[in-house]
Amino acid sequence: MLSLEAFGQRIRTLRLERNLSQQQLAELIYVSRKTVGNWEAGNRLPDITMVSRLADCLGVEICELIDKLNESEARACVIAVEENAPALREELWLLHEVLPNAEVSGFRKAEDALRFAKEKPVSAVFLNADAEGAFRLGEELVACRPRTNLIFISTNDEHAAEAMRLHASGYLRRPLSEEAIRREVHELRRPVRGLV
Repeated sequence: MLSLEAFGQRIRTLRLERNLSQQQLAELIYVSRKTVGNWEAGNRLPDITMVSRLADCLGVEICELIDKLNESEARACVIAVEENAPALREELWLLHEVLPNAEVSGFRKAEDALRFAKEKPVSAVFLNADAEGAFRLGEELVACRPRTNLIFISTNDEHAAEAMRLHASGYLRRPLSEEAIRREVHELRRPVRGLV
C-alpha cells in the first residue's frame, strides 16, 4: 500500500529542516505552492521527475523519498470514540467482526483519540454523534489526518446535517449491526486498501 501521508510528512520535515517555506520550495522546483501543499498533505503524488527534483532540492537521495511511498502499515487502523463503556465494547466487538484485517482501538475520551490519531495514520473513525464535542473532535481529527473517514453513530437523524457539513463518510443509526458497518466500510468516502 502506498503511504502518501508518510511521503508528504517526509517532504514537510525535510523542507522545514532546510528552513524553506512551501512557496520557496515550489519556486525551486517550478511548481505552485498549492502543489507542494497537496503533496505534504498526502492528497497528491508527484511524478518521478518531480520526486527527482524534490530529492535534489531537499538534499537527499531519491530512494529515500521513494521508500516513503512504499512504506506500509501492517494493518489499516480504525478507532471508535464512545464515552459509554458498554456501548464502546459493543462497537469494538462489531468492528473486530467486520474488519478482521484492521487494527481496531477504542477510546472513551476525545483527547486520547486525538493523541492516538496524531501518532498513527487512522483510516476511519466511528464517533458518537450524540456526545458533546463529537463534531469538534471530528474537525480536529480531519485537521491532523485529512484522509481520515468519519462515520458518525446516533440514535436518530438529528445530527445528520452536521455530519454532512464535515463531509463525513457515513452516518449510522443505533442499534448497530454488522451489516450496517460493513455497508459503510464498503462505501467509504476515501477507500482504504486492505481494510476488509
